[in-house]
Amino acid sequence: MVYAVSAESGITDPNKTVNTKFETKYLSVNASTMTANFTTCINYILKAPIADIDYTVAIMVANGMRYGGSTFLTSGKKGLGLSICSNPPDFFRGILQHEAGGHGFGHLADEYVEQTGLIPQSEVDKLHTLQLNEIYLNVDVTNNMSNILWNHFIGLSNYAYVGAYEGAYLYSQGVWRSENNSLMINNINYINAYGRELIVKRIMQLAGMTYSFTDFQSKDVMELTPTTKAASLIIDKSKILPPPVIIRKMSYFMQ
Repeated sequence: MVYAVSAESGITDPNKTVNTKFETKYLSVNASTMTANFTTCINYILKAPIADIDYTVAIMVANGMRYGGSTFLTSGKKGLGLSICSNPPDFFRGILQHEAGGHGFGHLADEYVEQTGLIPQSEVDKLHTLQLNEIYLNVDVTNNMSNILWNHFIGLSNYAYVGAYEGAYLYSQGVWRSENNSLMINNINYINAYGRELIVKRIMQLAGMTYSFTDFQSKDVMELTPTTKAASLIIDKSKILPPPVIIRKMSYFMQ
């Protein structure tokens, strides 16, 4: 943990400027999107004893009680992730898990819906490009169980709840997620099975270890509660967080 002392307490928003070390701010009065001075962030991240910043997820806990958060990722199989999380007492855990755990480390896409209608082809093409770099592998644009990205879960009795649920990656049609609920939908304390596998794969990849699906199954803990198995979703639209900002080059952070 690296501490920084600001001249003033709080977070900037369009109605009030606060003099803080990282120039952290909400981008609008009502939306949850946040940003900061990336050069200052990098300088402080480098104060930590990290071997390689390209394999680092940095979490900025912003001194703001209003709900908000954002994640910035450099594209590629490795790359810096920076997750900014506000700290409203009732929602901090969910924001942190969603932004830093889901987006920042797991490279998972949002699984909720913001727009009705079919996902545009331009967005499909963009998604496929990101998936080539092992980003957003938890969603797919097919519901063909033989070809879907998590097809190796289909037909396994202990993963009978894994299927194809339409609506993900912000669009209501033409894109699917593997389970009805997850922390990438409504910030609940649950990572779906395929999301768990992707995170375990990333841990092992960074550790230089060989991944085995058989080994994963033997150690996987399935927390099947009424909340995770619920057929209907309760989504508070005011608690939807923005999708990550994908950065092509590290130099963006240094501007």
